[in-house]
Amino acid sequence: MDADQGIYPRRRTTARVWVALIAAAAAVLLLVTLIAVACRAEREPVGLGPGPSPGSQVDADGTDVAGSADDGSDGGQPGNGSDDGSNGGDDGAGEGAPPLVGYHVVHEQHAVPAHGFLRRSVACPAGTVVLGGGVRKVGAPIEPSPVVVQESNPGTTGGGTTFGWLVAARNTAAAERTLEISAVCAEPPPGYELVRTDAIVQSGEVMRQSVSCPAGTVVLGGGAQVVGAGSSDFRTDLLESAPEGLSGTATSWTVALLNDGGQQRTVGFRAVCAQAPAGYQVTSAQHTVPDGGHYGQTVACPDGTVAAGGGVGPTSEVALDLYPQVRESAPHVAGWRAEVHNWVVEQPVAIRAICVAAE
Repeated sequence: MDADQGIYPRRRTTARVWVALIAAAAAVLLLVTLIAVACRAEREPVGLGPGPSPGSQVDADGTDVAGSADDGSDGGQPGNGSDDGSNGGDDGAGEGAPPLVGYHVVHEQHAVPAHGFLRRSVACPAGTVVLGGGVRKVGAPIEPSPVVVQESNPGTTGGGTTFGWLVAARNTAAAERTLEISAVCAEPPPGYELVRTDAIVQSGEVMRQSVSCPAGTVVLGGGAQVVGAGSSDFRTDLLESAPEGLSGTATSWTVALLNDGGQQRTVGFRAVCAQAPAGYQVTSAQHTVPDGGHYGQTVACPDGTVAAGGGVGPTSEVALDLYPQVRESAPHVAGWRAEVHNWVVEQPVAIRAICVAAE
């Protein structure tokens, strides 16, 4: 028993020593931790949150905005023209693309006698290409347009060296009228191409033909030309010439043409195609035109844009000989001007403008 009593007191003393040492170590560790937290607080003020991730931008409120020029991303938004080559906006056209350069509209006016016929072209300046164009009546008197447009078409002369716009029209009025032929010109945008398809139109036949642009491009203008007709009146009527759709992006051009002459004709249908310039969009105005009625209006382009091309026609394909006649279709200072004469049943008609940004 004496031996046991001598052992247990020594064990309790040893335990007290260890407890004291552990408590002292814990106190030292706590002190070191408090000092480190205080130093960090001085270096990193509260309220900014974590620092930005690599390759990001910091917004004004200190939050991390995904995407920057460093990594080519766009924060998850489609088509911003960043380093990944995307090109879009809501409908994938024009966003991030350059505007047209050298935009210029060329006009020529010609007096056409009563019941007379005119076939002329207007050329774009050297170094530019044609985008759109057309014809309209100018000057007094104010009246429904007496013009019957027979062809209106982009093309080239001089072996493909000069671009311009070709028009044929007849004046149905009993007095002289002045017609203005216009061509919309600019330096060639990326991907510029004139796409053409030919077809035989029999006497008395109406043909409706669409021309599609290559993948990755949009339509800027288009039309139809009667091939090999010379300068005589070949008695065709342009019934529709317009981009597809009423808004957004268009990738094809549609023409309907009546051959009212006594022989078959070869007709070249064309679309002007290119990568979508900045601000590209189709805008339109619709109106239901009664039997025998005229409808003319200017469709304005949004602020900051101009008309590259435009056209007019029914809002959808109609039956043979139920198309309205195109009386005018041409660029206007505010956008695109067009007029039709509806010679048959009441139907909805849409005037369309293809609008782009230009320097």
